[in-house]
Amino acid sequence: MFFLINTGYAQTWSTYFGPDTLKSLDTTYAPFMFHVGTYKHKLFIYGSFVRAGNIILNHFAMWHNNIWDNAGINFNTDYNEVKVSLEHNNLFYVGGTFWVGGGGFNGIPGAFDVVYFNGSSWSKLASDSMDIDDMLWKDGNLYVCGKWYYLNGVFFGSVARWDGQQWNKLQNGFMYDNPHLYAIEEYNGKLYFAGTGISTIDGIHPVYGIASWDGSVWHSVGGGLGENVYCLWLLSKYWLIFIYTVILLPYQGQVHM
Repeated sequence: MFFLINTGYAQTWSTYFGPDTLKSLDTTYAPFMFHVGTYKHKLFIYGSFVRAGNIILNHFAMWHNNIWDNAGINFNTDYNEVKVSLEHNNLFYVGGTFWVGGGGFNGIPGAFDVVYFNGSSWSKLASDSMDIDDMLWKDGNLYVCGKWYYLNGVFFGSVARWDGQQWNKLQNGFMYDNPHLYAIEEYNGKLYFAGTGISTIDGIHPVYGIASWDGSVWHSVGGGLGENVYCLWLLSKYWLIFIYTVILLPYQGQVHM
């Protein structure tokens, strides 16, 4: 089930499409949806469904003009997961974990973790294997984070920057305690990265759950949180942070429950 709320009034919810629209592989259960994104007034979703009526979807679908379409995409193995999507320069970027064998991802062989859609066809960004949870464009560069440590034999520490030609390190990234980066946000020219298992950045600075990148070096943010962070949003003058509960962290660094 998927609902929309009228943002002009913010009072009532409406059914957008019901549980019978999408079908899961096991029809005993309604399909789960794990990610939702938009591109050029089209809705893209990723989940446990495999078809809508007679249309084969294989976990990824586009809703437009009141019909479902597979958007020309085919996850032909179970080792794929969409975690993040965004629109940039008229392209729709999708990140996650794509491990595709046999015929590959839409005929694109290998393991890679960012693909993009131009409105009619899909392409891969690069032939690299990462596990991406979030991504953000800034100054013509694509920043990604997730859970991987080495790329082509070089230690990256779960964060990287794509300059249009290749992936670049952000110093030595996050180290120790099995770091998993879930979120990136931008504020005042800096990028803020948050996640779990984070104790030090670049092997030097204690950060405890959150750190900022100024384009050259890493910084601690208010002494850190001492907790694992799973979501991070910028809300007015506060950070909205999801740990096991929700906290508000002003830019000055003091934590408010």
